[in-house]
Amino acid sequence: MRGVMSPEPDPRLAAAVDRLLRGLRPVPAPPRLVERVMSALPPATAGPTWDWLTWPWWVRGAVLTFLSAATGLFGWAMTVYLIQPAGSQLSTVLAPLWVLFRATGMLVHALGVQVSQLPSAWLWLAVGVVGSAVIVTALLGSCCVRLCCVPWSRSTTPAFKGYSP
Repeated sequence: MRGVMSPEPDPRLAAAVDRLLRGLRPVPAPPRLVERVMSALPPATAGPTWDWLTWPWWVRGAVLTFLSAATGLFGWAMTVYLIQPAGSQLSTVLAPLWVLFRATGMLVHALGVQVSQLPSAWLWLAVGVVGSAVIVTALLGSCCVRLCCVPWSRSTTPAFKGYSP
């Protein structure tokens, strides 16, 4: 029987149809298709809105009262249970540093009193020595950077110094 279809698909026929369909180029959609499809769809319904201004006034008042009370309670609890104990622990830890700071302040004050009693010639000599030390330190630092950071092969070539061959 030649014209009767079998219930089982022919794999050769399926492969041939698949090859033909894959060989087709895509068909472009009409330019106004998106507009027509979107206009045919039903309009989207808005979901529930949680707009603050649409709530009844008594609900808004209750929410504000609750949030204010919760914020106050939270602030009080943080002050009593976190901030005050942490502050007392911090003050015991920082007490030696505070003593060191006060001692340093006293030493600076005593040094200032001693410097103010020096004759002006000694003061100008000290300023000159400190200024000279700063200048020598800057020069030595720049020499160190020059020697350590710039390779000798590059710095000694005539092209590096600006001479043309």
